[in-house]
Amino acid sequence: MKSPQANPRVSVIALCFNHARFVVECLESIRAQTFQDFDLVIMDDCSSDDSVALITDWITRTGTQCTFVAHRVNAGVCQTQNEAIALGKGQFLCVIAADDRWRPDRIESHLKAFANLPPDVALVYSDTAQIDEHGNALPETFLEEQRPGFRLPSGRVFEELVNRNFVHPVSSTMRRDAVSKVGGYDTRLTIEDYDMWLRLANEYQFVHVEGIYSDYRIVSTSLTRTLWVAPSARFVYGQFLLREKWIPSGLLNARQRKIWSDHQSEFAYWLYFHGDPRATRCLWTAALRTKRPRFFALATLSSLGLHRSRAKRVASALGLVRDN
Repeated sequence: MKSPQANPRVSVIALCFNHARFVVECLESIRAQTFQDFDLVIMDDCSSDDSVALITDWITRTGTQCTFVAHRVNAGVCQTQNEAIALGKGQFLCVIAADDRWRPDRIESHLKAFANLPPDVALVYSDTAQIDEHGNALPETFLEEQRPGFRLPSGRVFEELVNRNFVHPVSSTMRRDAVSKVGGYDTRLTIEDYDMWLRLANEYQFVHVEGIYSDYRIVSTSLTRTLWVAPSARFVYGQFLLREKWIPSGLLNARQRKIWSDHQSEFAYWLYFHGDPRATRCLWTAALRTKRPRFFALATLSSLGLHRSRAKRVASALGLVRDN
């Protein structure tokens, strides 16, 4: 890996959180890139394993010039990404989680695509292979899992993105100025990518680039998987807020509004079920949006301070709350 120029074309951001098993392999895949005009920002968000020691050793051993920040307090992925973007200088941004890896032509292939695209293209993306914790290839790629019937769209892709998140961070490259224009990552959220894609797609074009240039590792303990299996209140509230950004926007069709409103209502119910103080406001939003008696009743109970421990018996008797 060569020393970066004063004004590199690309900023590479490597995000680590308890990725000690994989971080060196990830960093080596960055170092092996055929395109070398990039600065490297490595962020560790308060790992409890040996990640920091391994990163520090790798930097010393390889002589790699980079910016390395090790948080002493966990800041979350959105704040960490904003911090990393501010530290980098590249015109384009490539982000990789430290349990994934790139193939040697990952950056070069996307930069070649950008060279022939108009400035209103904010992001190019490719498919990515999927591997298990031992690095073995899995049968389907990320996009193959979304088929049959799924096309790979380019251009104005907002409507398709509302239906599904088909852009993977490990295989996407963004223009820095576009990310800045839409306001960076929303630190209220726990998962960052889908919100960013939607905001970019609302104002810019996306372009699909053929080829496989990365390996996305399926790890049972990854942040994304653990959040969906055992969600925290912060995660659930973030999912509620994400939908609140777009449901009233007038940009969703009737079918999309219904699906997103139903999902938002379930997140509001989860907050109530777990006694979160934000539940009352969220339930009233769900009630007014869906017009369902169940949510009006739950919002009323929550407004009266009758949270799950006190209201479940009443609500269950009325058939308003599921027994789960």
